[in-house]
Amino acid sequence: MKQDFDELAKNYDAELKTSLGIFAGNNIDKFARYKIDALALFCKSPQSILEFGCGTGRNLPFLRQKFPNAQIFASDISEKSLEIAKNDNPSVIFAKIDSPKELADAHKDIELVFVSGVFHHIPFEEHKNYFEALNKILAQNGKIVIFEHNPHNPLTSRIFKNSKIDLGCKMLSPKYLKKTFGGRLSFRGLISTAGPLAYGSVEETVADVREKLAVMMDGGGYHFAPSHCIQDNSPPENVVAMYQAGHRYGVYG
Repeated sequence: MKQDFDELAKNYDAELKTSLGIFAGNNIDKFARYKIDALALFCKSPQSILEFGCGTGRNLPFLRQKFPNAQIFASDISEKSLEIAKNDNPSVIFAKIDSPKELADAHKDIELVFVSGVFHHIPFEEHKNYFEALNKILAQNGKIVIFEHNPHNPLTSRIFKNSKIDLGCKMLSPKYLKKTFGGRLSFRGLISTAGPLAYGSVEETVADVREKLAVMMDGGGYHFAPSHCIQDNSPPENVVAMYQAGHRYGVYG
């Protein structure tokens, strides 16, 4: 990994706010809340939750609020980040993880694994090893929910390029994700809310939908959806065109 997260830990929130700029305003917590709210759609009442790559623990208070009865675990590679997270979240059980084997040895029977913006920090050649370790620690019928940046969103790409937190990292493309994990994971989103949907024509919106479907439909496992909440700057005709294109071209058989 290119980043020294022990060095970043003390000023992580300030750096995140700087990276997000006007897109966060004065509230960087809204992105964490959005993810946890989405997480609850996939798993209503897990008894055990692991956040893999918890960093300084920004998501953990929202996990506790959303799932008050769950036993929450959290792991990270950064000792300094874990110290901050432990201080702010005394009810969470923490573990320092430096390898897939340590991850697999540290946890078991986890009903919900939550991974937010972590895999682009892991060397690509290690992705499968960490995924297999996460799979090993799942309880029967457990779920892994992974959030990653949308590389087709121009605003996301700009923030990512200029962020010290993501220095030296590379976002995961839909083609890479489908090729690497298509038989093991399902995918949701990918229709950028800051691309043709918001700023293009109806024709460009339809072309964007068809491009994503061409990559993600093969073998099944794709949940057609925008990558985020559709914003009020999206022309209604583009929104209608997006869903019509999904219905027309996203059909098997």
